[in-house]
Amino acid sequence: LQDYCEYACSLTDAPVEFHLGAGLAAMAACCGSRVVFPDYGGGMAWPNVYVLLIAPSGFYRKSTSIAIAERLVRAVDPTLILQQDPTREALVKVLQGQPTLFYPLSEFSASLAMWHKEYMAGYKEMITDLYDPHLEYHRITLKEGRIIIKKPALTILAASTLDWLREKLTDGDLRGGLMGRFLLIPGV
Repeated sequence: LQDYCEYACSLTDAPVEFHLGAGLAAMAACCGSRVVFPDYGGGMAWPNVYVLLIAPSGFYRKSTSIAIAERLVRAVDPTLILQQDPTREALVKVLQGQPTLFYPLSEFSASLAMWHKEYMAGYKEMITDLYDPHLEYHRITLKEGRIIIKKPALTILAASTLDWLREKLTDGDLRGGLMGRFLLIPGV
């Protein structure tokens, strides 16, 4: 992480805390569920993280910090990158074929607004559930029927402004567990 932070700091003037969060997310995505360690209660866990960089627009280089981490992950394995905001069924299908994914979101509030749409019902709950380690994650889809994902390891690296978060977050997002899974890193 120190090497990553030194490298990223040489590329941009973003806060070192942003590089630390982005480096953690990049490492987690590259390791995925191939690196397993004991969890509470006798279970197994792996390094997946949800990181949210929060700062005003422009001067803090949130998107730049995400782009540096994304380039590193892409250099390790381009199939780890989730390219778009998929529907719930599409995400399940992608995870079935590639259970370790890096989900870069340069504007988290826009994705959050989309996740509130009726056609995305259940998406936030699934993202919340996928944070916890599952040896097998089962979903039933309309097209495919039962889909089994072996050891899904989703890592999210996102950014937003505080104002946009205030507009888009609901009480349910805060109390329901979604935001409790994010490591919030403010720009200072």
